[in-house]
Amino acid sequence: MKQIWGVANAEIDKVWSDVSRLLERIKDCDKTLTEIYQGLRDRKYQLWTGWEDHDLSLVLVTETYTLKGRQVCSLFLCAGNDMDRWLDYFPAVEKWAESKNYEVCQLVGRKGWARVLKAMGYQVTGQDGDKYIISKELKNEF
Repeated sequence: MKQIWGVANAEIDKVWSDVSRLLERIKDCDKTLTEIYQGLRDRKYQLWTGWEDHDLSLVLVTETYTLKGRQVCSLFLCAGNDMDRWLDYFPAVEKWAESKNYEVCQLVGRKGWARVLKAMGYQVTGQDGDKYIISKELKNEF
């Protein structure tokens, strides 16, 4: 059974050891694990964990902000085992973002992400250096 959980601030320390093992795999992150941890503790970022049969299969860190007058939920960091098994966690995060009146989910990454996420309604909306800005408009039907 697959489940994704938004980790409450008071619970971060309980899962950090497992979470950090997955996050340290990310090679092109411009933040250290200490900076990510502090951002989570300061509530600058939100932590999501995906579980499959009691095993941690996904760590997702989101950051929310306003950009050009639009409310954005950035899928800031993503790490896990076997991408095909955890992409279906994204809609739950999108629903959460919609419920908080965010207008767009967005990530910045390699072009391959655009290809993978196209079927889920994401498209390339810009470029930042050698990275692509990949976005999905949210419906905000709440």
